[in-house]
Amino acid sequence: MKDRFALLVGVILIISLLINLSYVKPSFVSNHLTYTTSSYPPNSSAYYFQGKTGELANSTIMNDLTNTYQQFVEVGQYISNFSVVPVKSNGLTLYILNISPFYVLVPYKVQSNINTLTQNGKSTFVFIGAEGCPFCALQRVAIILALSRFGNFSKLFLDRSTTIDGNIPTYTFNFSQELFNQYVVDKPAISNAPYGDQNPEPFFTGAYYSSPYVQLVPIDEIGGSFLINVSGIAQASPLIYNNVLVPSGVLSNSPAPFGIKGFQFGGVPFFDINNQFVFDGAIVDLAPIESQVINGSRMELLQSIQNPSIGSYGFLELAAANVLAADICYTINNVAPICKLPYMQRLENKVTNLVTPFSLSLPGYTIYIIVGAGVAAVIILAFFFFYRTYRNTKNELEELRRSIKEMKGNSEEHKNNNEYNNSQP
Repeated sequence: MKDRFALLVGVILIISLLINLSYVKPSFVSNHLTYTTSSYPPNSSAYYFQGKTGELANSTIMNDLTNTYQQFVEVGQYISNFSVVPVKSNGLTLYILNISPFYVLVPYKVQSNINTLTQNGKSTFVFIGAEGCPFCALQRVAIILALSRFGNFSKLFLDRSTTIDGNIPTYTFNFSQELFNQYVVDKPAISNAPYGDQNPEPFFTGAYYSSPYVQLVPIDEIGGSFLINVSGIAQASPLIYNNVLVPSGVLSNSPAPFGIKGFQFGGVPFFDINNQFVFDGAIVDLAPIESQVINGSRMELLQSIQNPSIGSYGFLELAAANVLAADICYTINNVAPICKLPYMQRLENKVTNLVTPFSLSLPGYTIYIIVGAGVAAVIILAFFFFYRTYRNTKNELEELRRSIKEMKGNSEEHKNNNEYNNSQP
């Protein structure tokens, strides 16, 4: 009876452990940051921006931002030792590189048979953002750090996100003070817009970037809207419209864009690495660095990248950049020098060999319960097998002991009989 009770308790504990291990839920930061004031008149779109915007980044900034090979590798070597785990956030299943207590979100691997964007032997990195978007600000820096390992930026332009939603210093790939004055300063603002100027804004595209491995195709909205203007993209970048948005199914309200069930598309930032990896949002962990990016100056943030302590702004931007680089390496068959480093190969194996949960037809974390139950069943069957073997062996040993005891008894009786017979005259 005691054996059966212990067995039942063990089975319950195993099933509970497996279900709990299959579901990890971190705390994700909300999409709205701290309000800060602006020096521009309230009746202009420029009210939502602050500081020097559209100005060309000088050589010192370019060097601090792109001459970061050593820092990139050091952070990459550190994070490559951590595991990728599935998580739940607002009912959605994601993967994170769990650099406890920090994380980097891992882009989804495209599950459909959509054609790649490889042109002239180069992988294509597509980025859709908005000038005033703070999460775009975080993502752009990670993209610049990652792409600097595969090529060179000859120009970048200073920018900031909206002052009512973070006011984060950032950089754009192709912008000018003239465009800022034309499209932002003199454009009337909407006073009740939640994220700044929601007027349909013009786009700017192109980048001062060269690489033998990757081509960058960025497209940014000039303004504060966080919604992707599909018709505007069709005019500004036929490449993105015809080769990404149309075949992926996002325009036809497919339940599985890019073959990923439940994939959400419509906000910025959005990026697509050669139609092989996609993500809608920033993969940088904002929660631990929110005060740094809001209160820090541009030079302080650059210094953080040059000297990245664990958990700092620079560390998490470089960590996100390494994940992006691992995906890029996958799309170019690891031909770039950075891809041949042992740590990068280890990281690439972790972040690119994942089965995207949304591609499965089961909702929520049902799949994890089923997998956990399957594993539990195997463990339980193995437990029963060994338990039964143990019981049979124990019974056989008991039977053997009884047999030996009987044989010993018979031997003693036989001996006594012989002694009795020998004592008779």
